[in-house]
Amino acid sequence: MRLLAAAIMGAAAAATPEPSVAIAVVACGRLAGEALFGMCVRSLRGPGAFAGAIYALTDRPACAPATTTVVAVSAERDGLFGLECRRRAAKPSRPPAQVPVRVEPRCQQGASILYKQLKMRLLDVVREDVVWYVDVDVVAGAPVGPLVAAALAAFRDPATTLAAYDEAAVTADAHDRTRLLREPYHGGVFFAHRTRSARCLRAWGARVAAAIPAHGRAVKRSSIRDQPLLAATIREGACVVAPLPPATLSKPSRSTIEGGRYAVLNHLSRSSRLKGKRNMHNLTRAHLARLGADLLGVRGARGNWWAAPAACAPRGGDGGGDAGEALVLGCGDG
Repeated sequence: MRLLAAAIMGAAAAATPEPSVAIAVVACGRLAGEALFGMCVRSLRGPGAFAGAIYALTDRPACAPATTTVVAVSAERDGLFGLECRRRAAKPSRPPAQVPVRVEPRCQQGASILYKQLKMRLLDVVREDVVWYVDVDVVAGAPVGPLVAAALAAFRDPATTLAAYDEAAVTADAHDRTRLLREPYHGGVFFAHRTRSARCLRAWGARVAAAIPAHGRAVKRSSIRDQPLLAATIREGACVVAPLPPATLSKPSRSTIEGGRYAVLNHLSRSSRLKGKRNMHNLTRAHLARLGADLLGVRGARGNWWAAPAACAPRGGDGGGDAGEALVLGCGDG
């Protein structure tokens, strides 16, 4: 009887389908019109070999890579932004998913603040069982299948509400070690579960929203950091985080670039490492050129190749206005 019961349980487990997984990236404002947006997605499709849906949340739908499902972010009254995600089909589509996201109109860095809020609202738009958020300055250097499998394994523990990287484990060259205490988890790559992560993301997003008016009129891109707010959300018990395998994320340094040692994911970091010798990582133009060539096939790169204008952005500027002009694609087949 025990053998029979074990066989039945094994057959049931085998019959349970793996959860569906989608990637989500966010690019708003000037970032949406830069080359790195497309490079990130192409790396996930190419070296990363990810075949599932990739949702691109952007206020410039014309700039979204062709292999993405576009979620258009459009400005509404009173500083509210709506997310609109429609199927393109002959039959009538279901009503668009409208997700209000407050952005203080006075904030000069509106696109940055918007970004920090949108990634906490992904479950309102993405239809799959698990959504994997990736910053657009993170690029794949190898197949992502083992990383996805590790995240799904973490969610087999019913207590897990988020899978993310331990910051100390992936930032061996941190110059300020005290920051790792304030920001124990990496907010630029995480997996969220359809049913178990809602409270966690909602509580984290509420802290970000509350921090905006607290900073008054002097809101800068670096003023509101979501990683310390994630730490506070974890401390209050709203999130239970399972660590992702640290060997799968690299933050390129002089030695790793010179040795050609890259990981499944590589965080180029627009706010830090891509600044080259202007920060303590001391990466030269030669290092940055090799980084682009090795990971993204950028040849003969000059200057800030990651910020080169994308072909979709003839008007320049901050990109406002595209959301109302371009076709809104995708949201699955069902």
